[in-house]
Amino acid sequence: MDELSKGTISVLLEEIQGGNEDSRNELFRLLREHLIGRARAMMAGERADHTLNPSALLNEAFLKLIRSGVDGTAENRRQVYAIATLAMRNVLIDHARKRNRDRREGKLKKTHLDLVIDRLEEDNGCDFSDLYEAIEHLGKDSPRTREIVDLHFFGGLTFKEIASHIGLGERTVMREWKRARAKLYVQLANLPDS
Repeated sequence: MDELSKGTISVLLEEIQGGNEDSRNELFRLLREHLIGRARAMMAGERADHTLNPSALLNEAFLKLIRSGVDGTAENRRQVYAIATLAMRNVLIDHARKRNRDRREGKLKKTHLDLVIDRLEEDNGCDFSDLYEAIEHLGKDSPRTREIVDLHFFGGLTFKEIASHIGLGERTVMREWKRARAKLYVQLANLPDS
């Protein structure tokens, strides 16, 4: 796993609450490294000649992360991961919604984030906005399953990392992931054709 270990984050959060600005900077440095790793993981498998830079996704997500006040609101490592994953997810869904709006209005201009969304849509065989709505619906039935989906899909964590992160066995995480995928498939298959 990366440097965002339980002990490191807990210590940094305590020091930040005590007013230590260096600890705040160190937390953001670690979060930036973590997010760039996750952005790269999300883009793994792209063509060798693609022009997408993981920094496009990272920069947007990092700005959201800073605005969220993660350094003053998070109490533990799990919350830090949740906020970071939420930032990545929100960047993508906000961009997908804007892109759909621009496409309808005939003023779509491709950006680096469009390439990320194109890949996600191609890999999953559905519109990203529809997938996001299906994941939202899934979260109403089971917040824990939603967290597993978010951490794996948007956060890029492995099942082993997720298991360690939320305190479950790896088999349990994999079982919930498989169940979630099946539910998402059914929800997406039952969408009316546009």
